[in-house]
Amino acid sequence: MQIRSLTAISLIGLILLFSKTTLAGPQAELVFGILPLKSPVTLFKQFAPLRDYLSQTLQREIVIETARNYEEFVARSQARRYDLLLTAPHFTLLALDSGHYDVRATYSTPLVAVVIVHRNNPIDSVQELANQRIATPPASAIITLAGKRYLAQQGLDGDTAPYYQTYQSHNASLLAVSAGRSDAAIASIHPFRHLLADGHPLRRLATSPQLPAMGLLVARDLPAPLQQQFENSLIALQHSKEGRQILKQIGYPGFRTVTPQEFEPARAFLPATLKD
Repeated sequence: MQIRSLTAISLIGLILLFSKTTLAGPQAELVFGILPLKSPVTLFKQFAPLRDYLSQTLQREIVIETARNYEEFVARSQARRYDLLLTAPHFTLLALDSGHYDVRATYSTPLVAVVIVHRNNPIDSVQELANQRIATPPASAIITLAGKRYLAQQGLDGDTAPYYQTYQSHNASLLAVSAGRSDAAIASIHPFRHLLADGHPLRRLATSPQLPAMGLLVARDLPAPLQQQFENSLIALQHSKEGRQILKQIGYPGFRTVTPQEFEPARAFLPATLKD
């Protein structure tokens, strides 16, 4: 009897798992995968207002997930672990290439890499960072890649190249400067603004050329009306007082529609280890 009960429970579990991942029934939760830009606790807290808003507009429970690192997150995305996806522009291309997702929106402003120093640091040009310690997000982050390319184009290459220190997130790289562990940092403009608003003694030294922004994608096997509502809900945020409050809480400017072709310039930043 005990074995029979365990077997029944296991079978029920498999049926529920199958209904969630393949049938996507009307009551099934949606897993919103968010690139690990920050620590899990910070990430979940930041995007909780967007999760709650989407749960209401899509009439489905939304569960936020992330991963230990960028490589694991990309692997999970390509395996169709997530129903909704917020990821970097070059990883957006990989998600599209997998055939599991369609991109529905992007940020209303482009992405840029910023070079940040301590507010009390007297330098006024990136050339003065030759052979200095520069903190960066993970090596495969497009901001890291774009920031390093920008500094190399400014002459910081070869004998004058900085000593790059890799951190787990944009926030961590910026906090290394704030705490005096690094001479400068490469990071995205958005976490820099968040920390600046929180009173951290940081100053922008330089800004890279513009990049495609983050992509918001939806799984292609979800019902078409739900896919469209996901896009409509994101675009609608900036058009209401309540929506603009949510955008302020998550620290982003708003969303707009986008085509897959707009992400193609980011393909040049795909690390070789992630192309296959």
